[in-house]
Amino acid sequence: MKRVAVCLLAAMVLASLALPCGADPVELVIPAYDPKTGYFEALLVEALRAAGHDVVVRRLDPSVQQARAVKMMDEDAGISLIPIFKTPERDAKYVAIDVDILGRLMAWRILLIPTGQQAVYDEVKTLDDYRNLRLVSGFGKDWFDAVVWQENDLLYIEKDGSWNPTLYLMVAARNRGVDNFPRGAVEVPVELPLHDGLEAEKRLLFVYERPFIFYLARSAAPYRDIIRDALAAAVKSGLMDRMIRQFFPEVFDPTGLDLDGRVRIILETP
Repeated sequence: MKRVAVCLLAAMVLASLALPCGADPVELVIPAYDPKTGYFEALLVEALRAAGHDVVVRRLDPSVQQARAVKMMDEDAGISLIPIFKTPERDAKYVAIDVDILGRLMAWRILLIPTGQQAVYDEVKTLDDYRNLRLVSGFGKDWFDAVVWQENDLLYIEKDGSWNPTLYLMVAARNRGVDNFPRGAVEVPVELPLHDGLEAEKRLLFVYERPFIFYLARSAAPYRDIIRDALAAAVKSGLMDRMIRQFFPEVFDPTGLDLDGRVRIILETP
């Protein structure tokens, strides 16, 4: 009877700590092509641990670019989740975890432009002003951004295959038919030091409403509720905001990107 009582007491303590007795750790395989991978990995680990779960995260080889990672998701082959914009098409194919993991800072887009080309953008005050410049933006194949640019009658091209580093090189060259590369506010300070011949356009902020979330592969679907609840708790506790500020401090530096001081170009989101 004593042994039974001890086991029952231990089970009650474990339950109160949200630590399932004998539960296997949450095991996830994530892509590593993105400079923000360190943030995504740390967010998953810290949020799940704060919720009382053991977690093991492994990264794919960085040579696995986004297009290939998406194909692996489609085939449910060797990958657990991918961070990407939420769309109805992706909702139908994958398992959505409906918590915005970057506080919409991915949907605030800043243009990477060739060094010395700021004057081209200095008179833009409205969407029509920008549209009339007839500038061409570059995107990877099947990016949601291309859908937004099309909806707003803006010019763009899509680069099939490996867009990184090709699109950066095309913009910097100034003679490859691509005038700029729109990037999320959290991406600009991470990526600029990695690519020569580019600068961040200083005045404009292109804004649209679409959360950036984790999608799970079908084989990882049993983790949906665990990860969703952990991320939601991380939002409520302020953990996610602290981690965003820790990993992307330049975004919040008033002498840096100056998000509040920029001209906001509001884009229609299909």
